[in-house]
Amino acid sequence: MRAQWKSSTTFSGRLRSETVLIVMQEEPIRESLVRFGIPEHMHDCVIRYVVHRIEPGQFLVALMSNDLKEAFARADEENLEAMHRWVKWFYNAAPGNCWGSPQRVNEWLAQRSR
Repeated sequence: MRAQWKSSTTFSGRLRSETVLIVMQEEPIRESLVRFGIPEHMHDCVIRYVVHRIEPGQFLVALMSNDLKEAFARADEENLEAMHRWVKWFYNAAPGNCWGSPQRVNEWLAQRSR
């Protein structure tokens, strides 16, 4: 179950509404990262990418772009051990259009709200 981003049309309640909606998006993602055993030090980076469309580090960009050779080269020890879990998380929990090729990653980042 994914929460949809909706902005408030009135200024007075806008900040509060957007904050609540962001939290609604972040918590299910964080829970899925825990459930799949993704290293904890990566959770905030993944959430920034999926929810806010902020470019992550080189390891995640390589992994999401389906460049496993580069992902293995850039992974720290925890992420090396978790590589199978990463693939399972992306396949089962991540939005399908945010990963899978360099083009999809670039398109996802290009849609960031300004």
